[in-house]
Amino acid sequence: MFDMLSMARGDNADDSDREYRFVTIEYGLSPNATQTRKLEETLSACGSAYNHILAECKADAIMGIRQRKYGELTSLLPGMKASDPRYKIPYAQCLQEVRRRVERAMSGCDWNEDGDPEHLPRFKSRHRYHSFTYPSDQGFEFVGDRLRLKKIGDVKFLHRYFPKDGKPRTCTIRRNARGKWKAFVTFRVPRIVRNEELIECPRVPEGYDLGLGDIVTDTNGVKFRNPNLYAEKRDEIVRLQRKMQSCEKGSPGWERARRRLAAIHEDIHNQRKGRLNQKAHDMVQGHSVIAVERLS
Repeated sequence: MFDMLSMARGDNADDSDREYRFVTIEYGLSPNATQTRKLEETLSACGSAYNHILAECKADAIMGIRQRKYGELTSLLPGMKASDPRYKIPYAQCLQEVRRRVERAMSGCDWNEDGDPEHLPRFKSRHRYHSFTYPSDQGFEFVGDRLRLKKIGDVKFLHRYFPKDGKPRTCTIRRNARGKWKAFVTFRVPRIVRNEELIECPRVPEGYDLGLGDIVTDTNGVKFRNPNLYAEKRDEIVRLQRKMQSCEKGSPGWERARRRLAAIHEDIHNQRKGRLNQKAHDMVQGHSVIAVERLS
């Protein structure tokens, strides 16, 4: 079997990249009242810091400065902490990751022939900023059935699976549409190279053609249709959108409709993701060699 990840990274990948791969595991969190308050405060401070740094970068872009250098963006953080005590709440590396998010967002904006910016990144309200990241394992660690997060505490997690010989590298804390908290931990694990000698009971090879209406079509002509999950919820989505338009923005009725609408979209996302994961599992378990077209 050939190395798909090495092909994606190119022929010039380092030996260390070929020896390891990265997997992300989702853990449900069950914080107490104090930890929930600290999570909310950290998320709010990171969202505010994102908008503050983005405002500086957008002002530079309007003046013709395309991108600030790494050190110039980093130098903004001490002044922010001195002017507003909220920025002292998050772990220091979490704020560094916010700066990286702004840098990535600004690197994707377009510039016209006159050198003026187009499609600058938008500011994020508290409803659109959902996560913060510990970029290294110095800010978090697993302690028994708890996930220890710097400046937050030991939070109980619900999923106990750990990759074999995996080393935690990063941890992203995310709040979903229903207000539940989850941790997405990225592990570095040794790469497993399988060959024909390690395959028990070899199965026939299979080829797949990718599409839109039919997500995949195998060599036998069997098609896996794209489930139109959005159509099943369209009427309720339209009703909630009309209710939000009829209510004053920020009112209790508007907030209830917004939360319900966000929950519906999350359900659609989870159902689509679950069906695709099940199909991918069946494809891998049913064949020893799989060929997929390269769309590029």
